[in-house]
Amino acid sequence: MPRPAVRGVEMASVLIVDDECLLTRCLLEYLSARGYDAAMAASCAEALQSFDADLPEVLVTDVGLPDGQAGDLINRFLELHSSGHVIVISGRDELPGGVSQCSVDAVLLKPFDPEELVEAVQQALGRSAG
Repeated sequence: MPRPAVRGVEMASVLIVDDECLLTRCLLEYLSARGYDAAMAASCAEALQSFDADLPEVLVTDVGLPDGQAGDLINRFLELHSSGHVIVISGRDELPGGVSQCSVDAVLLKPFDPEELVEAVQQALGRSAG
């Protein structure tokens, strides 16, 4: 199924994976308002299900997930979508080994301004932040 377009430009899809429901909903609404086709998942299992339905262009994932390792999720995403982009969000200064070994476009430390996420997504996709 083709993605919706804004002013003739296809919107990039972003999947946010975090078990902090309030944060995830806020980020989803913020990205959607900025023109992204955003979706959310609260666990690795939900994210993997989402990959089966529609693989996003950008994966935004928290390090601490209730049912798995973010590093495993990132690796699976990149296996399925070799040109996909990954942004890690974390409340910790140091990333666990499984995540620090992964190829990621950006790491955002909580708390962060939602605009920082938009800028990280734009940079990952090669778009100007303006």
